[in-house]
Amino acid sequence: MKSKENPMSDNENRSISGVYLTANDSLSNHACDCSETEPTNHLYELAELRRHVVQLQQENESLRQQLDQHKITNQSNSIDCNHLLQMVIDYVPQAIFWKDCDSVYLGCNRQFAEKAGLQHPREIVGKTDHDLPWTPQEAKLYQELDRQVMSSKSPQIKLRGTRHLVTGAEILVETTKIPLYNHQGNIVGLLGILDDIGDRLQQEELLKQRLAAIEAGTDGIALQTSQGVFTYVNRAYLEMFGYSKTEDILGKTWQELYDEDEIEYIRREVSPVFAAENEWQGELRSRRQDGSFFIQEMSLTKSAAGVVCICRDVTDRKQAEATLMLYKQAVESSSDAIAMADAQWNHFYQNPAFSEMFGCETPEEFNQVFGGISGAYTDPQIPAQIFAEISQGKNWVGEVEHRAKNNRVFQVLLRASAIKDGLGNILGAVASLTDITARKKAEANLREITSDLQEAQELAHIGNWELDLETGEITWSDEVFRILGLDQTLGMPSVDECLQCYHPEDRPLIEKALAETRNNGTACQVEARILRDDNSVSYVHVKFKAILNHDNQIVSLFGTIMDITERKRAEIHLQQQTEKLEKALVKLKRTQTQLIQSEKMSGLGQMVAGVAHEINNPVGFIVGNVSHLEEYTQDLLLLIESYRQYYTEPPLAITELIEEIDLNFLITDIPQLINSIQNGARRIQEIVNSLQSFSRLNESEIKEIDIHQGIDSTLMVLKSRLRPLPGEREIMVIKNYGDLPKIECYAGQINQVFLHIFNNAIDALKNPEFQEYSKQPTLTITTGLHKNKLAFIRIADNGVGIPEELRSRIFDPFFTTKPVGQGTGLGLSVSYQIVVDLHKGKLNCTSEMGMGSEFCIQIPIHNHDNT
Repeated sequence: MKSKENPMSDNENRSISGVYLTANDSLSNHACDCSETEPTNHLYELAELRRHVVQLQQENESLRQQLDQHKITNQSNSIDCNHLLQMVIDYVPQAIFWKDCDSVYLGCNRQFAEKAGLQHPREIVGKTDHDLPWTPQEAKLYQELDRQVMSSKSPQIKLRGTRHLVTGAEILVETTKIPLYNHQGNIVGLLGILDDIGDRLQQEELLKQRLAAIEAGTDGIALQTSQGVFTYVNRAYLEMFGYSKTEDILGKTWQELYDEDEIEYIRREVSPVFAAENEWQGELRSRRQDGSFFIQEMSLTKSAAGVVCICRDVTDRKQAEATLMLYKQAVESSSDAIAMADAQWNHFYQNPAFSEMFGCETPEEFNQVFGGISGAYTDPQIPAQIFAEISQGKNWVGEVEHRAKNNRVFQVLLRASAIKDGLGNILGAVASLTDITARKKAEANLREITSDLQEAQELAHIGNWELDLETGEITWSDEVFRILGLDQTLGMPSVDECLQCYHPEDRPLIEKALAETRNNGTACQVEARILRDDNSVSYVHVKFKAILNHDNQIVSLFGTIMDITERKRAEIHLQQQTEKLEKALVKLKRTQTQLIQSEKMSGLGQMVAGVAHEINNPVGFIVGNVSHLEEYTQDLLLLIESYRQYYTEPPLAITELIEEIDLNFLITDIPQLINSIQNGARRIQEIVNSLQSFSRLNESEIKEIDIHQGIDSTLMVLKSRLRPLPGEREIMVIKNYGDLPKIECYAGQINQVFLHIFNNAIDALKNPEFQEYSKQPTLTITTGLHKNKLAFIRIADNGVGIPEELRSRIFDPFFTTKPVGQGTGLGLSVSYQIVVDLHKGKLNCTSEMGMGSEFCIQIPIHNHDNT
C-alpha cells in the first residue's frame, strides 16, 4: 500500500507478490525441458502450470489493490478482519491467517480453517498455535517465527516446513509471514500465507524428471510459436543441427534450418496438412550449422504452448536401410541357397535359390514336406553336429548331402553361422548352401583325367609346369622331375635351381624366352640340352605361354617340357646320313653331268671332226686343182685371143656364137670366178680348221693354248646363232682382248665353257622381252690378266638379267629356266666343274635386272697339276 497510512513498504509489497513471480521465473527457466516420453502432454502440463501462476499473480495484485483502498483502523489496535477475510476467501486459493502481537489468531480463511480442523474460520479467533492440531514442537516453532518477524520488522518469505493436520496427516507447506502496521507505523500483528506445496513439489519433481528425460533423450524436441519462432530446444536438437548453445537457435525461425527447395516443399506439402489436421509426420532434408545436410524424421503437433516439434536424424538409418536393401537384393539374387532359422531351429526364411534347390516355394511348405530342417539331410547325424556347433556360437563348414522334394539327392557345400544380438545371445542361425553336385562329378572326372594325363605324360615324356609371378612359386607335374633328373622327394625347386639343370650354353636361351614371355606375353618355344649329374646330356623342347587375368595383366606363366632326346639323336643320325647322301648325290650328279656332257661333247667332237674330215678332202681337191684350172684357163684365153688376132673375120656361125655366149664378158669374168672359187675354198679351210680347233679331239691333255683363238673358234661355231632371224635385231659382238700369254689348260673343256656361256648370253639377247627394248643387243668379251697370275675372261650381255632368287641356283645340276625341250640344266653346272674343279679357277655371275648379266672366268696361267 503506497499511502502513508499503510505501514507496508513498496519492497514488502513487491515481496508479497514477488514470491510467485520468482516461482514463475523458476518454472519459466525450465519450461522448455521436455521428457523423451509423452513430450506433448508434459509441455501441456507446463503450460497449464504457467497459466495457473499467472492467475495467482492477478489475484494477488487485486488483493494488494484492495488492501490499498481499505485502511486499517487502530481504535482498538486491531484490524477489520471481517472485510479482509471475505476478500481472502473470495480471491485467494492459499490458506491465509492473521495474528496479533501475541501470536493470537484474529482470523483466517476457509482453506486455513480446514487445515486447522475448524468448522468455520471464525472459530480461529482467540486461539494460538498450541490450540491447533500442530505438534508442540511445530506450535513452538511457529510462535518463535512470529516473534522474529515482528521484532525484526522483516517478512519471512516461503519458509518450508511440515504441519500435522487434525487427521494426523503430515503435509509439506511453504509459509510467508508479513508484519502488519497501524497508521502510526506500529506493528499490530502479522499476516501469514500458507501454501500446501506437497502436490506442487511432487508435480515439480515429476516435471523435473520429465524435463531431464527430455534433455537426455536422443530425439530432438523443440517448441515454436505459431509464427515458427523457436522458444525451446533440447540438447539433442541442438547437437542434431550442429549448435552448441541454446542461444544459437532460440529466437530463430525454422526457415533458417532448411534450404530453399526444402522450404518450398514444406510450404507446398507440409503446411496444408498441418493446418488442416494440427499435426504432420514425415521426412525433411535439413541443414546443419556447418552447411552439411542430413535426413530428418519429424513429427509436428499443435498444442496450447505452441508447435511441438519432435525429430531425429535418420541419415544413418536411411543409409543402413539402403545398404540393407542391397544386402537383401544380393541375398535374393544369390545363386547360392540361403536360409535362416530361429533359436529353436525353426526354419522361417529362404531365398529363391533355396526354393528352387529343394522344390519348396515357401518355408511353410519346406517344413511341411521335410518336417523341419533335419528332414532335408540324408544323414540324420549331420544336423545334430551342426546344431551343437552353432549353439556354442561357432561356425560350421562342410560338404553334406541333401534330398529335394522330388527325392533328388544332391551334394552341397554348407556354411552355417550363428545369429547373435548385441549381447552375444544366439537368436538363430543362417546357412548358405552351394550345389556342388556337378563340381563333385567334375572333380571325379578331373581325377580320372589327371591320372590318364600323368600316364600319358609318362608315355610321351611330356611334363607341364606353371610359374606364379606374384609369389615366384613354380609347380609342375611328376614327369618334369624325371625329365630334369631331379629327386621328387626333395620338394619343388626354385626357378634358379630349375635353370641350373640346363646346359650352360643353352641356359641364356631359356632365360631369354622366360623374360620375353614374362614381360611381353609372347609365346615362345626353345630346344635346349639338360645336363645331368652324371654329365650325360638329354634334349628337351620347352614352351612358354602367359596367363592373363580379367585386366589383361600377366599373372603367371604356363608351359610344357618334352623329352626329345631319342628324336634328337635320331635327327642327328638322320642329318648325318642325309649329309652323306647329299654329298653322294652331288657327286653322282656331277659324275652324271660329266658323263652326259662328256658323251655329248665327245659325240659333238666326233661329228665335228668327221664333218671337218669329209669337207677337208674335197676342199683340198678343189684348192689343189683351182691353181691348175686358173693356169689352163689363162692358156685357153690366150689361145682365143690369138685366134681373134689372126682370124679377124670368122665365119658367120662363129660370130653368132661369140655374140650368143658374150665372149668378151666371159673373158673378163672367168678370172674373177676362179678367184672367187679360191677364196671360198680358203674360207672352207678356215671353218674346218675352227671345227678341228674347237673339238680338240687330238688335244685331250693339258697344253698351252691361245685363249683368244678358242673364243674366236667358239664364236665361229655359233655364227649361225648370232645372225638375226626375221623380226630380230643383229647381235653386236665386241671383243676387248687384253695381252694374254698362252694358258695351260684343257683346251676342249675350256671351249665347252665358252660355248655354254655364249649360248646363254645369246638366249638372253634373243629373249622376246628383251627384243622389245630399244637398245642394241650386245655381247661384250673382255680378257686380261690379274696380278695374281690369273687370267680372266668376262662375257657380258645387256639382256634382261637374272632374278636374285634364281641367281644362287644357276650352277646347280639340271636347274634351268628354259621351257621343256630347250635346255637340260647341265651347261653352267658342267662349266662350273670345268673351271673350279678341273682348272682350280673361279666362275661367278653378277646380274642386275634390266641391265644384263656378266660371267667372269678366272683360271691360272699355269696348271699346278701338270707341273
